[in-house]
Order: sequence, then C-alpha cells, then structure tokens
Amino acid sequence: MSNRTDDIINKVKAKAAAAGQVAAHAADITAQKAEKLFESTKLTFKLYELNGEIEEIQKKIGAIVYTAHKGGETNQQELDELLKEQDALNAEIAEVRKKIAAGKNNKICPKCGKICRNDDQFCAGCGSEF
Repeated sequence: MSNRTDDIINKVKAKAAAAGQVAAHAADITAQKAEKLFESTKLTFKLYELNGEIEEIQKKIGAIVYTAHKGGETNQQELDELLKEQDALNAEIAEVRKKIAAGKNNKICPKCGKICRNDDQFCAGCGSEF
C-alpha cells in the first residue's frame, strides 16, 4: 500500500479509538446516573412504605383515643407502644429523607423537614433561614 493509504488507515484507526473512548466515558456516566436514579427510587419507595406504616399506627391510636373519648377503657400500654413505634418510624423517615437530599445535593430544613436546594437561604416550606 502507498504511504497515503497507510496515513488514511491510521487516521481512521485513531478516530475510531477516540470515538470508542468517548463512548466508553458516556456509558460510564450513564451507568452512574442510572445507579443514582435506582437508589433514589428505592429510597422514595421506602419513604412511601414507612408513611403507610405510620398511617396504620395513627388509625390505631385514633381508635384508642376515640374509645377513651366515649368513656371506654383505654389500654395505655398499647397506646404507649404505638407511640414508640411511630417515633421510631418518624426517625427512620428523617434518615431516608436525608439520604434522598444528599443524593440530589440538597439540604433539609431542620425546622419543618422540607427538602430544599443547597443554595436556598430560606426554607421554601416554612420560611426559616438556613
């Protein structure tokens, strides 16, 4: 082959190698974003699960309170256990919300718990200053 053909083939090889590197880098970035999205989705699902559990506990607490209101006997031990369960679930929800915020480079308002942007100076939920 001529030198001209060799030069063309070498240039094509170099361009193909560069394109391969760009494609590999793009694939890595896409995989990282997909992993973040998957983790965020898992955490969001966990949040819905925990909120569902709290709803059930609150229904039970409401039934106990209503029974007491109507003059019925109150099972204080059951009420205390339900309140402890709800406190534990609320703490778990706070941790999940922190993880979600951290994954999105956000922050959480310490007063109301709303997820806000890192550059916010005031909470969009309650107006508290950060």
